[in-house]
Amino acid sequence: MVPIRSWTTLERVIRTAIFAVIITVFAVLCYKDRFWAYPRDNVASLLRNFPDQQGQAPQPDPAITESTAATLTLGMALHVVEERLGPPAFADDAQAIYFGEAGMVVVPLRRGKLADDAGWRDFGCYGNEHIRTPNIDRLARSGLKADNAFLTIPQCSPSRISVLTGKYPHATGAEDLHAPLPVDQILIPTYLKRAGYYTGHMRKTHYGPNGMKQFDWYSDGLVDFPDFIDASGDKPFFLWVGFSDPHRPYQDNTIDKPHDPANVDIPPWLADTPETRADIARYYDEISRMDGVIGTYIKELKKRKLLDNTLIVFFSDNGEPFPRAE
Repeated sequence: MVPIRSWTTLERVIRTAIFAVIITVFAVLCYKDRFWAYPRDNVASLLRNFPDQQGQAPQPDPAITESTAATLTLGMALHVVEERLGPPAFADDAQAIYFGEAGMVVVPLRRGKLADDAGWRDFGCYGNEHIRTPNIDRLARSGLKADNAFLTIPQCSPSRISVLTGKYPHATGAEDLHAPLPVDQILIPTYLKRAGYYTGHMRKTHYGPNGMKQFDWYSDGLVDFPDFIDASGDKPFFLWVGFSDPHRPYQDNTIDKPHDPANVDIPPWLADTPETRADIARYYDEISRMDGVIGTYIKELKKRKLLDNTLIVFFSDNGEPFPRAE
């Protein structure tokens, strides 16, 4: 009988490493298309509508000349600008970052144009046939819609700070929920102000005193958008709108025509009960209310002849507030 030799520790480590490499290579080959958060062809098309580094206006791209706004995550917008204009110079001298003459309105979901706890499935432009989001759907039709973008964390304040700093939560020092922005961290409005932008934010902030002071203007409501534009004067502007919708708690009659609980999409991981349907219908109502506010902003921009020169970015800070979702 030949004795069976057991594996040594070193042999086990080598075997495990080889197996891990094989699995990683297999995953990359099979799922390589999911390693990019957005189609680069679309970005290249959008880039042609930005001035080049010498400030020369490009020829309009026929594919998107009818677009009045683009729906992008902020990180995608920054990437677009960086590819067209070159890397931003984050120095302390004047022109630290340049975004051209266009204004930028950043719209996050969840309490503002950054939505609060809104799931990607819960908009008409993403296939939900029961929810009423005509203004957001119009932005998606006339701009660029992200189908494969991801946040860095499923929590409110660290997600917002991550977007505004361009860093992962563990690199900002504010990775915990409700943790304020550390004093050594800089948000994008600071760089934009150095480039001559007028910056503001509305409603929900959730980034602490150091974040608050980096903006020029603030309103705790959602109706002061015209005042912000007036305050910006002739400067290009950057506005961060933090909606409270559709954050819990919910209540009845949020909008004039509430959604019917009988006509809502029930994810397969939730129990299809009257209570679940009523809860989702109220959640839909808050998203529709937010959509209506966004519609008033678009009308104001159009009235002032600023819409065609404003980049609108709409996204959510994390998923919907339901089990297995956020």
